Amino acid sequence: MAGEKRMRNPRARSGGFTLIELLVVIAIVAILAAILFPLFQNARERARTMSCLSNLKQLGNAFQMYTDENNGRYPASQQVTNTPGIPGMWAPEDWAGAGYPGKQAYPERGQIWRYVKNKGVYLCPTDKNIAPTAPDAYHGKDFAISYAMNSYLSLVRLGSLTVKRVSRMMLLLHEGRKWINDGKFSMWSAYDIPSDIHYDGTTLLYADYHARWADYEQLKLEKSAGYWTPIHIMY
Repeated sequence: MAGEKRMRNPRARSGGFTLIELLVVIAIVAILAAILFPLFQNARERARTMSCLSNLKQLGNAFQMYTDENNGRYPASQQVTNTPGIPGMWAPEDWAGAGYPGKQAYPERGQIWRYVKNKGVYLCPTDKNIAPTAPDAYHGKDFAISYAMNSYLSLVRLGSLTVKRVSRMMLLLHEGRKWINDGKFSMWSAYDIPSDIHYDGTTLLYADYHARWADYEQLKLEKSAGYWTPIHIMY
């Protein structure tokens, strides 16, 4: 008919979406993002954990080369040893160039630097651009180390120690930004405790130079059971 008008699809005319369709699409995208974002985060943190383990293995190689050239003696955990039961000793520098609490660490001044020569190995990717929060820590976001050395192993020979198990004697621990304040891990300190920085746990290197990740509660049990403390030290 001459006066008849043909009905047309508004969407076909405009080539766009209706408001309801846009809201549905936005809702679907939001749901997918909520599901996938934690997966991406977990994948990224898993990669950081693997990088951290690689750091510890490289540091372990450096420790091994250092002890081979120093009659089996470990480097110093700090410049002045004040570990209970260990005679006070002074070293020109410690293993990581960490100096004293409250100051920046300079790995290139450390005792094992000649075997590493890569500052990136001393810092876990998870810790980059994050300042330590321990009361006496250097609070700059560029603090150069993530790892702390067992103070009981400072300047001693592994062969002179009586321990429960060498494979459970902690040598280096990723202490994490919450507590780290130097390159030394002290068993009696209120601040030196195992970290939960990687998936409710952390990474560590043992005296037999194998590295692994372990759960926070499991590490607290290892520490309290005396695996990280020598039974006897000979000088």
